[in-house]
Amino acid sequence: MLLVAYLIKRDAAWEGALIRVLAVPRHSTAEGPGDEALEQLLDDVRIDAQIEFVENNTVETIGARSGDAALVFIPFRLRGNQMMGFSQEPLEELLKPLSVVALVLAAEDIDLDAEPEEGKAAEMAEAADDLEDAQKRVDMAQKDEAQAKAELEALMGQLNQAKSEGKDRVLISELEAAITAAQERAEKALRKSGKARARLERAEKAAEAIGMFEKRVEESREEQP
Repeated sequence: MLLVAYLIKRDAAWEGALIRVLAVPRHSTAEGPGDEALEQLLDDVRIDAQIEFVENNTVETIGARSGDAALVFIPFRLRGNQMMGFSQEPLEELLKPLSVVALVLAAEDIDLDAEPEEGKAAEMAEAADDLEDAQKRVDMAQKDEAQAKAELEALMGQLNQAKSEGKDRVLISELEAAITAAQERAEKALRKSGKARARLERAEKAAEAIGMFEKRVEESREEQP
């Protein structure tokens, strides 16, 4: 959360913002509440932030201290399919007194030096990429095909109108030449669209062969209430 807040401050619109960290002190000293670990963390990551100690992390405390904040970061955790806040109160109650809130799944281990995926996971990742690329090609090809068809129909309409109105032969010849070129573009777009659909079918079969669609169905069923 500190890193996200720091990165947001690098934007010109937010550069004057103050990062404030609310914390419940683990212990107190004669000079007041303190948490050397948190202070050391800020020093280590070199993020300029103000630490403000609070008595507790209840809805009332967070609302009173952060109700006027332009953006509030709140950590959460997952328990099954349920989002849980850091206190016993429902997450919805915690959000009510706040304006803009970013819920962050924090305190998770992140391996920045992770090795490339291997085995089944790698096959599925590659199949998903191929499937997405094939679908994009189909979408683009179908768009080009529709545009070429619309252009051809428009030219045919202009030619028919020119003939019915007895326009000069030069204009009719120009329209006929334009129609011939448009027909070639339409045929080319049709062939391109066919190749794209064939590629998508191959990608779908490859994904189905490694059980990718079965996994999607299982995930969909798990998400059902």
